Amino acid sequence: MGSVLTVVALHVALLAVSGVTTGSLAVYAWGRRAEPGAREFTALMAVLTAYTVTHGVGMLITDRSLRIAIENVQWVATLSAPVCWLVFALAYTGYEELVTPRSVATLATFPVVGSLLIWSNGLHGLVWPVNEVVVTQGLSLMAQQFGPGFHAIEAYVFTLTGVGAVLLLRLVVLSDYLYADQSALLVVGIAALVLAGVLSTAAASPLPGPRLDLVPYAGGITGVTFGYALFRHRLFDIVPATRQLGRKAALSDFEDAVVILDAQRRVVYCNPAAGDLFDCEPRAVLGDHVDRLVDTDAVGFETEDALGELRLADSTYEVRTSPITDREGRDIGHTVIFSDITGRKEREERLRRQRDELEELDRINALIRDVNQALVGATTREEIAGAVCGRLVEADQYGAVWIGDRPADAPEELYTYHATDGGKPVDGGDTAVGDTSSDDEHPAILPTTTDSGVPAATEWTEGDPDGACHGTVVPLSFERTVYGALALTTDREDGFEDRELDVLDELGEIVGHAIDATASRRLLTADGVIELEFVAGRDPAFAPAAEWDCTVTLDGIVLAAADRLVVYQRIDGADPAVAADLLADEPGVTEVEVLERDDDEGVVECTVAGESLLVPLVKHGANVRFARADEGVRVAAEVAPDVDVRTVVDRVQSVQPDADLVAKRELDQPLDEHGVDGGLDPDLTDRQAQALEVAYRAGYFEWPREHNAEEVAERMDITSATFHNHLRKAERTLISAFFEASDGDRT
Repeated sequence: MGSVLTVVALHVALLAVSGVTTGSLAVYAWGRRAEPGAREFTALMAVLTAYTVTHGVGMLITDRSLRIAIENVQWVATLSAPVCWLVFALAYTGYEELVTPRSVATLATFPVVGSLLIWSNGLHGLVWPVNEVVVTQGLSLMAQQFGPGFHAIEAYVFTLTGVGAVLLLRLVVLSDYLYADQSALLVVGIAALVLAGVLSTAAASPLPGPRLDLVPYAGGITGVTFGYALFRHRLFDIVPATRQLGRKAALSDFEDAVVILDAQRRVVYCNPAAGDLFDCEPRAVLGDHVDRLVDTDAVGFETEDALGELRLADSTYEVRTSPITDREGRDIGHTVIFSDITGRKEREERLRRQRDELEELDRINALIRDVNQALVGATTREEIAGAVCGRLVEADQYGAVWIGDRPADAPEELYTYHATDGGKPVDGGDTAVGDTSSDDEHPAILPTTTDSGVPAATEWTEGDPDGACHGTVVPLSFERTVYGALALTTDREDGFEDRELDVLDELGEIVGHAIDATASRRLLTADGVIELEFVAGRDPAFAPAAEWDCTVTLDGIVLAAADRLVVYQRIDGADPAVAADLLADEPGVTEVEVLERDDDEGVVECTVAGESLLVPLVKHGANVRFARADEGVRVAAEVAPDVDVRTVVDRVQSVQPDADLVAKRELDQPLDEHGVDGGLDPDLTDRQAQALEVAYRAGYFEWPREHNAEEVAERMDITSATFHNHLRKAERTLISAFFEASDGDRT
């Protein structure tokens, strides 16, 4: 029995010390209530005193209902203490403008709600699912299980306490010794309460069983440290003498903006130019902290005559900071001058950007030369992808690199990508760059198309502005054929410059040319071919045969663009002019012209796109050997032996659903890459052969010419200069072959 009384007496004594200490400070501060922050300090001490007293009384009451009621009263003080602490910290550190009836009422909203939850806990158990009274060694303690409501209250208390402590710690770091000591003591005092609260919540109690609240006992430490700051370091004795000294150092008509701050960096004067700069009334900001006007990171307070830069709106200012000292040489404030240097900074930025762009272009050009060297030895498309991806990743200029094409059985908006891992291509499967599941027009899937019909590099940005990832997709094209796309990402702040995109476009053409060369080499070196024969009921390119009793035979075909063909047809049994009119009305058939006409036979030229089965065959590398329509359409085409026939059939049927594959034959003869118009010199490129054929059939070589170069180029969807380039090279190749053969015969 004696030991129990001793324990009770010890606890009562400790709580009495805490209560008397904080209560005395409240009484003294109320006597100084005219000083800044004294009223808020009084409220804080009064709340801590109430907290201690209710806790002490509660530990002596064993009646369950009364004990829980006193516990609830104690929690009202618990919720009020952090509000009083934060309001005091705001007033003391110079943020008096924030301490308004509205702001205080807002801060008090949560304590009111929390008190209601605590008093009604018996109905819902959100704060304490288990809340029982347990008597241990003569003390009536609470055995509680914490619920979500308790953790919300705890988070609120610690958050407000932490904000107030940060304000005071900032004052410790930034002020001179006049304010550092008392601020540090205040932080130590409040830290004692926080530490006690944390230990109590974690059940770090010296008594077994129920939880002992250590916060009231820590109030004694808090009272001592607060009292030391109050009496030894003159907590409420603040003498703002800086204003008068600073105003004499500034001219009100000075063109530059001038702001004078006290030692706490509060505004004590600003001239009219500063008011215009910060869009404020000079008198309205007196007493406000400089943070309200400007980011203090741009102002050097620690160095005499420090220079900094500040960006406001569309202008750049040079910030010069000079200390203000009293007669004894102590720093009591700063004078800050803002000078507009926008013009100078714009010139410097323009020069820097140009220099960076040139350096980046030099690196990219060197990288492209490296890629070219890597492409020399590539013999397959996979080797090309590996070489390109490997070089681009090794250069460390891009974050990720993909090369991909469209799988035949996938939707048109889907690419299969090969990501890079250590410079080696890895099959990426059916995945696209970025998250494109909900955006069928994501730029990584559908590159921008130029007026010429060939896609061009396009840029996109993903992520938030501070950590955005920039990406670009570069088409891999050769002449009018697009073989896939090269996608790159970078975390550079400015993303991709226009000139860089132009250079990457050239890289795409180089890679496309390499892919085309490997494909042509594979076709030409094949030991045999596979002939596929299709039949269909009706085709727009052979419409006259379906309408009249006539025969339409394919006489020639040229790939004018990625999805457009120039088709030459021989009409037998119908007026070519009437057949041309009928073709002009067909969907996807344009630019119809009669080239030859003799009663009921002749040759018609037309441009075909869309639903003709010729388009997918030619577009995807098949060589059309024969096409004829009378009582239906029959087309024979040759492909390389390693081509997936199912893929070719699917592509044809995606355009012509009624088309059927009726025959598949393996032939031994080598593949003629010029299809129905084979026999040209094998050194001719596809485009050169096409230029010769279109020019010949258009009567370009007749005299007088039936069509000029501009008209022929328009049929091929290229410029006249490009047409002349292809034509001259083709003519030189053929003439060289002729004379070299003649020289061989004479030898």
